[in-house]
Amino acid sequence: YNMDPRSRVWNSEIALIVRNPDFARQVLQEMERDFAPEAAWRLSLDDTGALVWTGESEDELVQLTKDPGSSWWDRFLWGMLRLLPLENEL
Repeated sequence: YNMDPRSRVWNSEIALIVRNPDFARQVLQEMERDFAPEAAWRLSLDDTGALVWTGESEDELVQLTKDPGSSWWDRFLWGMLRLLPLENEL
């Protein structure tokens, strides 16, 4: 189940059919790079219910409590947006 509330209404999964073998190899290489464990984060909750980002960096397990790609300003804006009654708009 996709946790995004929009998935109850909209199905955004896609398929890609590539008939050219050379281009298919290129696409596969890019996808393997993009989906490699060191290029992704796994989300989980700790014992207190706080969000934890787990990933790999140079073959070491890394756990963060803040979005790895976010700045202080991003987190501030997201916190402010959480105060708005937008759940029904998703």
